[in-house]
Amino acid sequence: MIMNKQSKPEKLIDASDSSIYRFVFLDAYKKVLYAANRYAMAVIPVEVDANDVSGAIPVEAFAMARKLHKGHKEIQIDCNGVCKLIDGTTFARSELRPPHYGRVIDNLDFNALEGDSSHTKLNHIQFNTDYLSLVAEAIGSEKVKLVFTGQCSAMSVMPVHCPKAVDGAYGVLMPLRD
Repeated sequence: MIMNKQSKPEKLIDASDSSIYRFVFLDAYKKVLYAANRYAMAVIPVEVDANDVSGAIPVEAFAMARKLHKGHKEIQIDCNGVCKLIDGTTFARSELRPPHYGRVIDNLDFNALEGDSSHTKLNHIQFNTDYLSLVAEAIGSEKVKLVFTGQCSAMSVMPVHCPKAVDGAYGVLMPLRD
């Protein structure tokens, strides 16, 4: 399996989680990686070869593959019976079955996400995720609720059930223009 080095599916994984959410899953048929925690998911296209097999990939394999591919735009992990890196290092693959990603993905309208104007019911907004992270940190909250009224209006960023959040604090995030 070959993946663009800029993609970091392991960032969504909580290593302390003892559930199925502690692995990234390769779907060799659809040629994608699925990474998820209990609240977010990333679907990342990859190249697969004939020997790659669908299944779990330990998070540690990504970190080591990145080190081995310094200066390259892509990383390679052979995903067969084990996950094998270019230096011969292997990682055991879990027999865990992936979560039901399809239940979430099948409800998405990708034509609308690609900007198909025939889909007028879908609201979308573009914003800089770095700024969202900074606003959340500034108000002392790890979890936030975004409230917006339209594509061109500012969003309020409200803390959600966070004991560290400063009482009465909130943020405002400006959308990016098309």
